[in-house]
Parts: sequence; structure tokens; C-alpha cells
Amino acid sequence: FAETAWEEYIEGWIRGSSIQDQQIILTAHLQEEKPSYNDDGSGCVSILDIARTLVRGINEGRLPRPKRDIRFFWADEISSEYQYFMDHPEDRRKFLANVNQDMVMAKQSMGSRIQHITRTPHSLPSYLSDVVENIVNYVVVGNTQFLAAAQAGSAQPYSKAILSHLGSRERYGAMVVPYFNSTDHLVFNEGVIGIPGITLTNMPDDFIHSTDDDYAQGDQTQLKRNAFIAASTAWYLANAEDKDASVIASEVYHSALKRINQDVLSAQHHIAKNKSGNADDAYKAARNLVEQAYVREGRALESVRIFAQQRTARAYIDNLKKALSSQTESSIDRLDEFFVSSTGKSSAPKLGMSEKERELSKKIPVNIASLTEYFQKRTRIPGMHGEMQYEVLNFVNGKNSYLDIFKAVQAEAMSAGEFYYGVVKLDDVEKLLDKNVEAKVLTLK
Repeated sequence: FAETAWEEYIEGWIRGSSIQDQQIILTAHLQEEKPSYNDDGSGCVSILDIARTLVRGINEGRLPRPKRDIRFFWADEISSEYQYFMDHPEDRRKFLANVNQDMVMAKQSMGSRIQHITRTPHSLPSYLSDVVENIVNYVVVGNTQFLAAAQAGSAQPYSKAILSHLGSRERYGAMVVPYFNSTDHLVFNEGVIGIPGITLTNMPDDFIHSTDDDYAQGDQTQLKRNAFIAASTAWYLANAEDKDASVIASEVYHSALKRINQDVLSAQHHIAKNKSGNADDAYKAARNLVEQAYVREGRALESVRIFAQQRTARAYIDNLKKALSSQTESSIDRLDEFFVSSTGKSSAPKLGMSEKERELSKKIPVNIASLTEYFQKRTRIPGMHGEMQYEVLNFVNGKNSYLDIFKAVQAEAMSAGEFYYGVVKLDDVEKLLDKNVEAKVLTLK
């Protein structure tokens, strides 16, 4: 971080009626070159319109005041948020979730653009991902035409149309995708900050950072749909209470089963492809993927507890966690059976640690206390995907060893696919952590 004379930073508030230490943060960045209609004039105008709409509804008595504060940040992309937390590290404990909008006005038929909505990273699995995905799916299905829906007599062309008077009548093309960075939510998801955040960001965009990023490439209908998703997410979380905890937990649990089953299938594909030529090594990585999937989803369920105040809601979450954990063994059995069937071997290999793994299992990194020093001194290595380097450092918590961190990040890369995050190697994880120990960003227990 180079020293700068100023950071652009504007904020607005909707004060909550009863909870001030679990704020919902909506972000967009405003420093881009002109005209920048989509990047990120669209995000800026969207959160302004959300704020004005909610305030008007509250003032006119059509909406109750939300229980939690809703805050709006217009900032220099990424750097303003870093500066904010370096100046106010205590505020990390006051924020509940972040919803970022960056490029949300794209006319999708121009350049085959799709609205991407991220999940949170594996280092911070959260109810937020499933709340947002539920709302996204509602908008996608409600703004896509289906032949059977027409035959059923549903409204046409869209059953739950969200359209702007001056916008297109195009369908809503959107995907919920594994985590990516490069915009404001990344600061919130930092392991040393620990606030779950997602972003709505369209890709691809041939007009970004050019004079062609103007009104002609925009679509007010898509802007309205994305604003609906961001506003609905913020409003739901701002008012969520004990009675909602069981609903959210159920959503997370059943979505977790789908994700775990997909990871089991990916693990089987990894064994079948056996790119390394060593079936035992392929099995070891595949089994780690399955085991880490259960750890991740258990943590996602635990994140719902923030809304559970009554004993019954807490007990329901506990029961779902037990139900999830109880399925681990059967998933591993399925993997073992697949290994035997696909390789012709008599049994799955017995797992053990190499000498290097035993050594790294004893090295436990710890973050330094100062956020300013941490962000200023942190360093990277060449050859490893930037998002995976980000995650390696995010998994540092004073409990995870070098080996634990490698296993978590290797599984994250495998879950998304090699095309998405590349391949995570043990040597690279060791090198990155050692380099940050040398930089005095991390210490060793």
C-alpha cells in the first residue's frame, strides 16, 4: 500500500431498531475513469436507489424499520475498505455481511454477458451464500421463459417478471459461482477480518475500462433485477431473527447435500483420470476433497447460529450438523468402492503421512495483531493462483498447521475445478507461508 493523500469514501446509514452490532454493508466503488456506466456507475447508482427506496418505504410507513443497521459504502475499489479496517480494526466485530455490486447494468445480449454471483470462499463458509443463491434462483426462474409454464397458464413471457420501463425484455442470465476476487468484497472476506461477503459482477465485459463503457451497453432491466437481489438479501438479513434461523439452516443443509454429492462425484473423476499416474496419490487427494467438503458444510451450518437465540432453533442446527456429519463415512465408502471398481485393486489404499507432511503438520502459523502491518507487509509467490494464495493466508488461524491449510486449499481448488483455480501444490503452500513468516506477517507457534 503506497501512502496516498486521500481515499474516496462516502457512506450512508439506515439505523436499525434494535441491533447495532450486526450491520449489513452494501458496497460499490466510484473511482473508475469516465464514462464507466457499468463499471461501476451501475453499482453506485444501484445502492443509492436501494437506500432511497428503503428510506422512503420506512418514512411512509410501508416498511418497518429494520432490526439491524444497513450501511452503504461508496468507495475507492478495495483500497478504501482496507484503509477503513486499518483505521477502525474494532469494527470487524460490528459487521454481519457484505453485499457488493460491481458491473450490474450489462445489456447481456451485447458480448454474451452473464451476471456472476459469488459464493463466499471456503475459508469463510456462510449462510450468506445460500440466502443469496435462493434469491438469485427466484429471479432467474421468474425471468426465463419456459414452454411448460406457458402451457400451465403462468404469466408470459416471465412468471415473476422484473422489468424496467426503459430497459430490455431479455431474460436474466445469471450463475452463482465459486469465489473470485478483484472487487470490494474481497476485503471483507480476508481471514483477519472475517466478514462474509459476496459480489454481483458480470462477465465477460469487452467494454470495461474503455470509452465504450457507456449507456448504449447498459440495460436498466438487468440493473433492476440485480438491485432486487442485493436489496432483498440485505433486507432479509437485516430482519432475520430466531424464527428465521431454522429456515436458513434448512436451506444451508439441503444445499450442502447437493454440494457434497458434487464433490464426491468430482473426487471419483479425479481417481478415474489419475493424471499423476499414481493411483494411491489420486485417491489421497480425492478422499481429502470429500472430507473437507463435510468440514466446510458443517461450518456453513454453524454460521446460522448467529440468528438462533432460542433453544429450539439452536437444537435444530445441532441436529442438522449431526445428520450431516453422520454421512461422512458412507461418502468415503462410496469413494472406496469406486476406487476398487475403477482400478481393479483389492482395496482402497491406507492413508499415511509422508516425512514432509509430518514436518508440516507441526508448523502452526499465527497472524500478527496489527492489521496495518499485516496488509502492508504481506507478500506472494510466483506460479500459484492468486485466489488460492489469498485462501492459504485466510486459513491461518493459530490452529491450522501448514498441512491443514494445504488440505483445505487443495480441496477448494479441486471442488471448483483445475480450469478455475489451477492446481495447489504442497511445496507452494509451504513456500508462501514461509515467505510471510520471513516478512513478519506471520509467526510460528
